[in-house]
Amino acid sequence: MDDFDLSQALEDRCYLEKNDIKIEKEDEVIKLEEGLELTVSRDRKTMKSVSNLVLVNNKMRRLIPPELRGDALCREIMEYVANETIFKPVQNSSGGKFTLHRVASMECSLTDSSQKAIILAGESKLEAITLRGGEYERKVKFKMSRYVKASHSSNDGQLVLLSIKDSLHLSCSEEGDIVILKLKECRKEDISETDLECFLFYKKTTGISHTTFESFKYRDWYISTSFEDKDKEVVMCQKSPSRNTCFTER
Repeated sequence: MDDFDLSQALEDRCYLEKNDIKIEKEDEVIKLEEGLELTVSRDRKTMKSVSNLVLVNNKMRRLIPPELRGDALCREIMEYVANETIFKPVQNSSGGKFTLHRVASMECSLTDSSQKAIILAGESKLEAITLRGGEYERKVKFKMSRYVKASHSSNDGQLVLLSIKDSLHLSCSEEGDIVILKLKECRKEDISETDLECFLFYKKTTGISHTTFESFKYRDWYISTSFEDKDKEVVMCQKSPSRNTCFTER
């Protein structure tokens, strides 16, 4: 067995020993998207690597709710292992400034509490419909980018930006007394400081899979669907027993 000091597992960088010469291990960096890279570390199996794995596992067990299972558990794990280093200063509607840090991205589809799937109708409209056999490919694959705001309360949920493909993003605007949900085509990098808050939602999950999406800019307005099959449009609403605001991520 290799000579090993457990305290070495806490070091930021690991080294291999070969012929009494320390050699820095080589990492393979895979570019996943603009601003996001996957780093694959190559190392032989040692007591040191085992200890690193144990430490990470223990940390994640403290952070991840034990009741999570299946896809929900995988999504939560990915939010801790897919890290980015993108900072975005934001000017909010009240004139104050804050900085957002984009920390993770993942893909998912959304199904409402009536088991209706979210689809793209035309080029800029979302609808919720009951899919029949052979239609499941119509489900929209959302790309959910998670942001962290240093001063925001964890009770609000996670800040996310919802995208379809790379250039179509959900956003909110106010028209009279109501808030409108729109799909806007642009690159994330081109969204201005003052406009970014229109694209952000508080994602809050209760229980195992009941998730709501509340507008960051227009509080108490939620992404919603109708309980009636004839009303297919996905719109913003204030919480009401006549509208469904809970979704399941898949």
